[in-house]
Amino acid sequence: MKHRRLDLASEIKRASLPSQLTGFLYPLFEAITNSLHSIEDKYGEEAYEKGFVRVKFDVDNKRISVEDNGEGFNKENLIAFLTPFTGNKLRRNGKGFGRFISFKIFDRVFYSSPTTFEDGSQSNAVFEYKPLSDFDNLEEIDESALIKRHAYSSGLSVVFANPLEEYCKYFNFSGPDVDEGHTEESILTAVLDHFLLDFVQRKAPKNFIFEIADAKFNLAKYFSESVVVRDEKSVVLEVEGETFEFKFNFMTIDAEKSKRHSLYFYADNRATSDLENIAKGLRETAFEDENGRRYNYLVAVSSSYFKATQSRDKIENLNVKITHGKSDKKLKDALAAEAKAHILTLEPDYTGRRRKVMQAQVEE
Repeated sequence: MKHRRLDLASEIKRASLPSQLTGFLYPLFEAITNSLHSIEDKYGEEAYEKGFVRVKFDVDNKRISVEDNGEGFNKENLIAFLTPFTGNKLRRNGKGFGRFISFKIFDRVFYSSPTTFEDGSQSNAVFEYKPLSDFDNLEEIDESALIKRHAYSSGLSVVFANPLEEYCKYFNFSGPDVDEGHTEESILTAVLDHFLLDFVQRKAPKNFIFEIADAKFNLAKYFSESVVVRDEKSVVLEVEGETFEFKFNFMTIDAEKSKRHSLYFYADNRATSDLENIAKGLRETAFEDENGRRYNYLVAVSSSYFKATQSRDKIENLNVKITHGKSDKKLKDALAAEAKAHILTLEPDYTGRRRKVMQAQVEE
């Protein structure tokens, strides 16, 4: 099977990725996003209860796999998959480009799924994806040690294999060459950060299993045990002559799992690499509650105004100038100010002590 003719090689070469770990995890983020969409399409409001996602981060063989029990390659999805930059992704404001960018990280990508082909025939098929081939882009193959037939009656499995040399280091968690701070938990935290809104909105299923270095985690449980949803609010701002709503979700996370207060920007429910450290002017250290729990704030802001780049690694229009309060600011700075101001209302004890200190300094 072939997809419609397009200069994909040039598009892939031009595409940008975030730096460091976030860039390496981009194919995983895309695969999980596809799984969540597929599960939502199949189960609707029952996605949280009936959906299933399993991620395997294979350290020894340097592979990443994702499997789900969503719709998989039904006829509609298969046609959309073979039609670059169009298809089902557009109705969710996606770019339909993520599966190609995977080849900036990995040499080989495999899929398996109970498949309904364009002629109506069906089989539990296994494929190797070759987007730049002049012959067969989704080549049906036999199962192997790299990928097995999909284990469920519906859904899809994807395997990313043979990482490029500069990305092999991310499979290494021990030894002298390991980057400082690169741990199994840093992988889990990165995935949790990227899909915060999906967990908050219960679009990520309760059975979300992540296996890494012989350890198994349920990310839905990990989220519920580490993150506390505190509040939400919306503000309306005038941007470029129009008014737009910006929705904030305020969460706290255990301080040992996140080292600072952070503001994340989400376009179409997907986090970008844009990240604002909001500790300055708020509090440089973690807050602490009456039970001794130390925590930092994670704030997610989303809006229809945000326009993501093609590879979805950044938001293009965060630096536009707006009038906020009595001054002109970049949009991202205005949103950071709104986030910090609301956090202070959620921490009245700290805010009260802070006011007393400021007042004493003035009186001196």
